[in-house]
Amino acid sequence: LSHAFKTHQDAKYVIIVEEDMVVSPDFFEYFRVVGGLYEVDDSVYCISTWNDNGFKGRVKDPKRLLRSDFFMGLGWMASRKIFQDEWVRNWPDSHWDHWIRDPKNRKGRECIYPEVSRNRNVGRKGEHVDDKFYKRFLSTIQYTEDVESALSLYDAVKGEQTAYDEELGKIFQVANISTPVRDLERHKKGVFAFYFDDAPRRGNHVWETHEKDPWAKLAREFGLWHEFRAFRQGLVRFWHEDNYLLLVQKDSPAHQALQQIHGGDEVMRITPGESLAPAGPPKRIVIGAQQESCTEACRRHQMRCSEGHLVTLNDCDEMRKYVQCEVCETNGGGDLPAKVVAKDHSNYGKCLTNTHPFSCDGSHKVTRRFCPCV
Repeated sequence: LSHAFKTHQDAKYVIIVEEDMVVSPDFFEYFRVVGGLYEVDDSVYCISTWNDNGFKGRVKDPKRLLRSDFFMGLGWMASRKIFQDEWVRNWPDSHWDHWIRDPKNRKGRECIYPEVSRNRNVGRKGEHVDDKFYKRFLSTIQYTEDVESALSLYDAVKGEQTAYDEELGKIFQVANISTPVRDLERHKKGVFAFYFDDAPRRGNHVWETHEKDPWAKLAREFGLWHEFRAFRQGLVRFWHEDNYLLLVQKDSPAHQALQQIHGGDEVMRITPGESLAPAGPPKRIVIGAQQESCTEACRRHQMRCSEGHLVTLNDCDEMRKYVQCEVCETNGGGDLPAKVVAKDHSNYGKCLTNTHPFSCDGSHKVTRRFCPCV
């Protein structure tokens, strides 16, 4: 960074991208438009093209900007002013991203990032990445390939703190705060808010969680990061099927704001284990044909796939009720839970549970899916 700013004396910013990234058509246009927020908003200390929770099925709007307390560094733009005035003298020898996330360096400021990422990672192996990590956290990141998704100046202005908070307030106003999560299957195109019990921070960093903490459990069920990534003031938001969900930590600023907007009424609590499964069983469990999605499998029976019920099938004992599973392992993919039926595949005969977001539309050439139809 020092070399880049020294070499390019007129540059106000430097874009940093890892060498194993593929970028969207509007990657540089995004920075050109959104970068102006550095000039008008002192609450911004990072502008990124990456959404840590930007998994397929959890994002939809490529023109929506979000803000987070968490630094997202897989494709970001650094400010000369912040780097030279604050960072360069104390820059660490390693784990610079953790160092930037430290509250002493963040100073209450926030990172701007898009709902739909503008880059994706194609490196399966690296210093901190192995194949398992890649499949879980990087392989299913949604990124836009449509040049028509480029943000306008109007879209970028919505990321400025005052405008952003006003827009978020409008979302809070229309949010349904009293619907149990098990009833989400009955609703389409709604906004629903829930609070979850928080736990004391156990890690060395404020965003870390323990695997038994409420958020870590909920995140696994929704197919999100188990750490407090993409959170802002206790709020994380994402899409689930056609509904927009707002999850807030108990007693956080976001939780308090929701209650205040709704006249003091309590927000519905969400607990691990109840997150996705709708009330009542599906009408029928269909074992799809090889390389057939659950959408297609249920349609053959004049029914539709219930994405919410996929979580109940995502269990080795549950799958063994329908097929023989001598070996059952955890994996990740949009075609899971499923059984590998291709005889030439290394996992032939295994049943696989899913750690990624659930989808009725996923399919794979080597698997047959377990499909809940309603």
